[in-house]
Order: sequence, then structure tokens, then C-alpha cells
Amino acid sequence: MIAFLRGKILRLGTGDAIVDVQGVGYQVYASPTTLANLQVGETTGLEIFTVVREDHITLYGFATLTEREVFNLLLSANGVGPKIALSILTQTRLADLIAALRNENFAYLKNVKGLGEKTAKVLVATLKNKLDAFDVTQADLSDASENIPPAVSKEAEDALLGLGFSRDEVKVALASIPQGVGLSLEATIKASLRNLSQGGIS
Repeated sequence: MIAFLRGKILRLGTGDAIVDVQGVGYQVYASPTTLANLQVGETTGLEIFTVVREDHITLYGFATLTEREVFNLLLSANGVGPKIALSILTQTRLADLIAALRNENFAYLKNVKGLGEKTAKVLVATLKNKLDAFDVTQADLSDASENIPPAVSKEAEDALLGLGFSRDEVKVALASIPQGVGLSLEATIKASLRNLSQGGIS
């Protein structure tokens, strides 16, 4: 079972990376947060969760051990497979997700695309008492400074760049959004434009 890979990033896709380990290319699926920290040509290490099926083996990569362990816990909930688990991690900050599960915050969980009320209840019932061991601090997270889900942040950044703002301006505007505001793409863009306007940029 593959648990860790270290190698050179050969290619980056929208949802995966090809990692060259001593001449062998491994396809690793990962969240936008993890992929954003990778650069083609650089050597890096990834925590790996291996899913073995009769007809294929799939590798999922994570920047931190904590993220991989939470992914594994999500899979223990009935009805949650690897694709749904990765989608959940893609749309949320890890610290917020853990807090929502601990505190039975169904309003937060139901905002995750593809996660209905029934599955949200199953997740809470299954995981609520399994998360006490996680001390999610700044050191545990690959991108703890982000206030909004990585997939939403990327879409919002692209939209704002398309409006003519510079990348530095956009990053500052996104980073200035108060905690919890930017869950949806529309709210994120509106809050960013407000920050840009208040800063005298637009």
C-alpha cells in the first residue's frame, strides 16, 4: 500500500498531478489547495491514500498528514466514497469542516455542493466523536490563512483577473474577506469587489 510519494512533478491537471518517482509516473488526484502548492519540475512529497479496486488502483494525495487522516475518516461514513470525500475537502477549509462536524453545524455542511441533509447527518453521527484527537492548528494546514474554500477562491480569482485587476490586488482582496463570508462564489466575488473598491483600486 502506497502511503507517501516523493518525486518530481511532471504534469499538473485540473484535479490531478503526475509525480515522477525514479522514472515511474504516478497519477495522484488531489484538492485544489494541494495542487496550488505544486510546481512542474519541482521535487515534493505527498501523503498518499491508496484505493484498491478489482480493476484499478487510485492514489489520492494530500499536503498534510492531517488532511489525509480526515479523508480516511470521511470514507468511514456510509455512502461517502473517495470522490465525495475529496469534493468535501475541496470545498471547505479543514479547520472549519472539523469544527462543523464536532458542533453538528448542519447549516455549514449542507452548503457543501453534493452533500445532502441525509449524508450530512450520517457524517456527524459517524465522525463527531472521532475528531477529538485532531488539534487543527496553523501548523497542521497547508493553507490555513484562506477564509474561503480553495475551489471557490480559484474561480473568484479568475473572474476578478478577467475584470482587469492585477493578481496581487486580487490576492489581497480575497485574503481580506472576513471568516465565513466567502462560502459561495457569488458572495466571494461581491466581498472581493467591495474590498477592492474600499482600497481605492476600482
